[in-house]
Amino acid sequence: MKSAEGADKVVAIDGCPLNCAKKTLENAGIYVNEHVIITELGIKKNKDLDLKQEQVNEVLEKINL
Repeated sequence: MKSAEGADKVVAIDGCPLNCAKKTLENAGIYVNEHVIITELGIKKNKDLDLKQEQVNEVLEKINL
């Protein structure tokens, strides 16, 4: 949280529509500039998440920094 408090912009990347990352940041009083839910991009959340470079690129395209 300390890192997020001092950041110019904050990006929350969530693994599902529950938005845990975004809600946690907002509950701490941190404004989220960008929010991405990876399951909406067809990336399945699982314990062995091993992203391919094209998946990383797709997430980065959704972030407007």
